Amino acid sequence: MVGPRIGPVGVSRIPVSAPAGAARVVGVGETRYAKWGGITGTSEYQLAVEAVLAAIADAGMTPDDVDVVQAYENFTGGTVMALVEHGFCTPETADQVLTFENLIAPNGGLPLNTSGGNLAECYTHGLELHVEAVRQLRGESTNQVPGARVALVASGPMVTPATDALYGTADTL
Repeated sequence: MVGPRIGPVGVSRIPVSAPAGAARVVGVGETRYAKWGGITGTSEYQLAVEAVLAAIADAGMTPDDVDVVQAYENFTGGTVMALVEHGFCTPETADQVLTFENLIAPNGGLPLNTSGGNLAECYTHGLELHVEAVRQLRGESTNQVPGARVALVASGPMVTPATDALYGTADTL
């Protein structure tokens, strides 16, 4: 079993010539193959979630600090699972979080897939979700969340490899 890769990426990895408004990688979580529970009862996807939650904590943040989420949504159930597993709601409070008014930019409490996601923009196994996260932080999205400083990209639980990335503006480091 391949374990998660955990930790915030240091400022030293950012080129000095990074343009103003550049998004930074604040933390990542990754696993290569999903066992879907197996003998241990813990999927490698859950390890990736734990890795990104640790990266969020290492950056001095909580899920409440995330301004916008880009979640792989090949199936609706997987998106709901990702929001629950990343601490944005519990199964019991999902109906309160998963409302149109809450998930839409620019004024929702947790704008989700602001580019339209895989179903509307493209289906390249989540790559466009990273592009949209960076657009949000640079203020260049066509569906901009005002003042977005932290963006989470979640690629599970329905796919492998499962990876998560947390992006932030320079003032989040």
